[in-house]
Amino acid sequence: MNNNDIKELNTALKGEHMAIETFDYYIQDAKDEDTKKKLMDMQQQHQFHAIQLSERIQQLGGNPINSSGITGVMAEIKNKVTPKKYVDNSMIKSIVQGEELGIQAYGEIMANLTDGANQKLAEEMLVESVRIVEKLNQMV
Repeated sequence: MNNNDIKELNTALKGEHMAIETFDYYIQDAKDEDTKKKLMDMQQQHQFHAIQLSERIQQLGGNPINSSGITGVMAEIKNKVTPKKYVDNSMIKSIVQGEELGIQAYGEIMANLTDGANQKLAEEMLVESVRIVEKLNQMV
C-alpha cells in the first residue's frame, strides 16, 4: 500500500466532491435549459472522476473520503449567502476560477504521486478539467 499516493488521490477526490457540490449550486439556479444541461454534463464528468478515484484508492488498500471536507463546507456556506437570481456570465467565470484551482491542484498532485498508473489517472482528470474550462469559456 502506498500511503502517499492514497493521500494524494484522496486530495483529488476531495476536490472532485467540491466541484460536484459547486455545480449542484449553479444547476439549481440555471433558468436556461441549455445552460442547465451543459452544467449537468460537466458535473457528471466530475462524478465519474470521483468514482474512478474512489475505486483506485480502494485498489491501493485505502479508504476513499466521501465529502469535500471543511473547505467544501465553507464554500457551500459562501454559495448559500451569496445572492443570486440566475446563472450569468459572472457566475460562469466563478466556476472557471474553481476549475482552474482544480487544474493547479492536479498538477501538484501529479508531481507528488509515485506510481505511474496513479499519475496517468490524475493526468487524464487534469486534461478533462481543461476541457471543462474551455466549455465554460465558450458559454461566457
